[in-house]
Amino acid sequence: MSPSTLAAALHDVAAGRPRRIQQAAAQQLLILDHDLLLTTAPTRGSDTTDLQQVIDHLRTLQLRYDRASRAFIAYTAGVKRSTLSCALLDHARNPRRGIHTATAQRILALKDLPPPACPRRIRITDTGLLRRLQALCAAGWTLKNIGAAGGISTKTLTAFAGHPRSTPALRGAVLAAWEELAHQPGPSPTARRRAQAKGWAPPLAWDNETIDDPATSPSGIRNPSHQSPWNPDLLHHELTFLTHLGLSKTQALKRLGLGTGRARQILGHTTLTLGKDPQSISV
Repeated sequence: MSPSTLAAALHDVAAGRPRRIQQAAAQQLLILDHDLLLTTAPTRGSDTTDLQQVIDHLRTLQLRYDRASRAFIAYTAGVKRSTLSCALLDHARNPRRGIHTATAQRILALKDLPPPACPRRIRITDTGLLRRLQALCAAGWTLKNIGAAGGISTKTLTAFAGHPRSTPALRGAVLAAWEELAHQPGPSPTARRRAQAKGWAPPLAWDNETIDDPATSPSGIRNPSHQSPWNPDLLHHELTFLTHLGLSKTQALKRLGLGTGRARQILGHTTLTLGKDPQSISV
């Protein structure tokens, strides 16, 4: 029976939680000399190191990242979760207790964490999180896709969409999904059509400086429910903006909710020139 397993069992019993151990381990413990007493506090072994530096490093990582639980940090470092938990428990009881040097070195070597942990950002608002969720839908991603990318359930995302009150777990999930999915089109035309019908802005309409500010509006798009009549100058402006962001002419028209035929009617015989690459819609 390992010392960490015995320590965990004793901790559960002391906390009033019944705990069973293997019969063979129990028999080995029962045959020990009853007069065996621990009269002095255990000292740190030669193969262990001070645990406080590991605790400080864990706190530093958790301040830098959302969704950086101790269990996730241990997994990333290649350390058993139970090993780290027992070491922290032992240290809380007796600060002289250390941690195995090799284990400490693995944890201290972590400078960055992979997804689903993501760098913690200040000024992240519930408005900004909702905009990110809606923008991903506008790009063709379903809530199931978004949940899979962020490591969170579709049910939780649906609840947040109806009542935008975030938790640290949800914030980390939406930000992780945003980092992974925002720069590529999603597979669902249905999600795209529904988002367009609701007037949700796509990812390209936002930047990091505006998306979390409730007072800002999306740029370079038109809301179908509040759309003034098109004219050649306005359509030219919108197409110029979107193509400068990297969309093709066809993609830009689709983003604006216009078909080629409708664009021809608006532009008439106008030739559209974008930068040094002239593009025209023939009539």
